[in-house]
Amino acid sequence: MKYASNRSRKRRIEQPERAATDTAEMFAQVTKYFVEPAAEEGFNTMRIGNNA
Repeated sequence: MKYASNRSRKRRIEQPERAATDTAEMFAQVTKYFVEPAAEEGFNTMRIGNNA
């Protein structure tokens, strides 16, 4: 989540109108609903980063 947090911080500086909603808390609230696709769905995914 640190990577997303750094990106959010940069966006808030570049786009101040997003500052109220582009937060680590909002990121956590939204992404908790995402799940990794199952193999039978046919997605070609690649993990990038230290937690891959």
